[in-house]
Amino acid sequence: MYFQKNNNSWNDFKPIDFKNKKILHFGAHDFDVQVTSGASILALNKMDYKSYIVNFTLGEKVNNEMDSEKYRVIKERDCIKSAKSLNVTIKNLNYKDAELFYSKEIVMEIVDEIRRIKPSIIITHWENSMHRDHTIVNKIVREATFLSELNNIRTKFKSHKTDLVLFTENWEDSKGFIPNIYVEVGNYIERWEEIIKSYDFLDKSLSMFPYVEYYKSLARLRGIESGFQYAQCFMKKEGFKLCLSKGFEKSFNLSNAGIIQK
Repeated sequence: MYFQKNNNSWNDFKPIDFKNKKILHFGAHDFDVQVTSGASILALNKMDYKSYIVNFTLGEKVNNEMDSEKYRVIKERDCIKSAKSLNVTIKNLNYKDAELFYSKEIVMEIVDEIRRIKPSIIITHWENSMHRDHTIVNKIVREATFLSELNNIRTKFKSHKTDLVLFTENWEDSKGFIPNIYVEVGNYIERWEEIIKSYDFLDKSLSMFPYVEYYKSLARLRGIESGFQYAQCFMKKEGFKLCLSKGFEKSFNLSNAGIIQK
């Protein structure tokens, strides 16, 4: 169920829907998509959406106590496990963590990934980030999304126009991020927590940042804002509200709204 918010009013909605129910996530590192969007992926699976994840790197340099090439094997194992748990297709491009650079070649590689999958929605990092890899991925994905639409940009796949580009809510990308898309995830937050906690670098406390506590608390806050128990948020740069929930009409007065129930 999709609701578009207009004029900053929860009671003024325009329903929208996508015939092509494919969502393509781009993450700078494996775990970026899982931690910011994993509960949403689980929720959207139940709404007949098919999610794909393309990781630019595995994030193998997160463990300073082990050689990154050796830790890559562990990160790849965790990635495969998360793909099964989320019921998503994941492709790792295998660029080296913290050594990702912008180039025409990598933009065209992403053009082909977009054209191969043909998503209706693309989700990636917000542009204002303290993390260089996130900023670079944002630039690559935005340019590739545009180029993938052009018939005269010729690759081995036909051109494809994406309907919607969204950005994830990430603690490292918070500057200027304004959440305006809420996905109800109350039924999936516990499963999401299990998936995130299964990552080796969290299990061994290799990171001092409290990922699970932060993102679960954030989901609760976004849930309070939107009338749900828990919600994960995204941003559409132009600034309209889009809420996805099978029980949304129970939380808000939608007497003047159209409803699309799947």
